[in-house]
Amino acid sequence: MSAHLARHSGVRDVITTDPAVGWDTLTRMPAKARLYRCETYFREAMADLDAVLGAETAPVLYRSALVIIKADGLIAGKQRTIHDFLLRHDLCPVAARQIRFTRMLAREFWRYQLTLASLDRLAVNDWVLTAGPALLLLLRTDGEHDLPASVRLSGLKGSANQSEQRPDSLRYLLGQPSRLVNFFHCADEPADIVRELGMLFDRQTRYALFGALAAGQLSRADAEVLDAALDDAATPCILDAAEAVRRLAAALAACDQDRLDPAVRADLRTGLEGMRAQQTIAWRPFEAALLASGAELDPWDIAMAGSSFAVNDVDGGSKVLVNADPESWRRPIPSDELPRRAS
Repeated sequence: MSAHLARHSGVRDVITTDPAVGWDTLTRMPAKARLYRCETYFREAMADLDAVLGAETAPVLYRSALVIIKADGLIAGKQRTIHDFLLRHDLCPVAARQIRFTRMLAREFWRYQLTLASLDRLAVNDWVLTAGPALLLLLRTDGEHDLPASVRLSGLKGSANQSEQRPDSLRYLLGQPSRLVNFFHCADEPADIVRELGMLFDRQTRYALFGALAAGQLSRADAEVLDAALDDAATPCILDAAEAVRRLAAALAACDQDRLDPAVRADLRTGLEGMRAQQTIAWRPFEAALLASGAELDPWDIAMAGSSFAVNDVDGGSKVLVNADPESWRRPIPSDELPRRAS
């Protein structure tokens, strides 16, 4: 246990459902406050943040942001473009940690957004998110801005839907190939920074990361992690849906399909024909047939095909939580809309 953690052990043994700093410094979304105040990830991390920073919690969170360069962003060599964009907008890394999404972690991480997702999209997400490591960056701004750093970055990132992206947004600059292969994630509000760190790291690591936010500078170890990731950007992999489908077809043609069940062969043929015609397909039967084929397949080809041709959303579905509106932080919020602090 670190000396810092040992020094603060027991400071807040009783975790209340409401943060000492007040919900209006964490979110402008009443629904988010109601959900997070009961969630273990947020509650644990909020207690740790209060123990480490005390009265400085609110000002430090105001100046903080969080970005995860996902596996697709790293394999495509987008990390330097993302890093340079952040620096141009006065968002400087103070911590860099490698993380890895699992099937369960991905579902928990986006729990309140995946209520809209089709089962096909959930299956594709597993390929996109778990194909390799991701890089988490904690960021701090030292300039004077009229929005919290996380909220400002949420406005700068741009929509995941390509048709809605502004030319000056980060997503547009990265040239994402599909809605699901979008290279990075960022926390939308201060409350999301807390929740996501609570989900990704144990208590000792959280103490170190909160200390880094307060100090405002990279440790030598974290600088090495960041430098290594930026160096890897020199040899990017091109993620292209048409090429992925071509390679999948070639790999399938090279294997002995006569031994396959006729239904499997039919699912492979139907899926390939649909994708070549630029149509959405029933992804899960095609995925199951791919895995049953025994062909030597590149996971990124499967990810690109699925992200480009699977049906993403459930008809009539909705997210439990939508993205925060940065403009809501420019308006006062009625005191009765957010939960009150525990007395």
